[in-house]
Amino acid sequence: MKNIAKENFNKWKKALENQNINEILNLYSKNAILLPTFDKKIRIGRKEIQRYFEEFIKKKPKVNIVEEKTKIISEICYIHCGLYQFEIQNKNKKKKVDAKFTFVWHKNNNWEILHHHSSLIVKK
Repeated sequence: MKNIAKENFNKWKKALENQNINEILNLYSKNAILLPTFDKKIRIGRKEIQRYFEEFIKKKPKVNIVEEKTKIISEICYIHCGLYQFEIQNKNKKKKVDAKFTFVWHKNNNWEILHHHSSLIVKK
């Protein structure tokens, strides 16, 4: 399952870094929940998730996992969580941002994201 988690994350990463909204949305289930990194609003369903990513990809994000864990729920469901680092652009300046993530993936013909929570790591 760890290999599947890596493969699925890499699909999400590739779609995000290629700024391909359709590929991003196709990874989320129809009624997925997104608690986004850079937004205070809970996004439910592909239309809301699309609105978030339309704005987020303008920052030309790159993302890499720093640390990860996988928890198998069943043969068709797992949790992938950990720490990742985004590199985003604001006004032609690149900025690195550390965040925590949790994906809940479910297999319904294809693997899809049921729930995605991403939050900034607050530095003290």
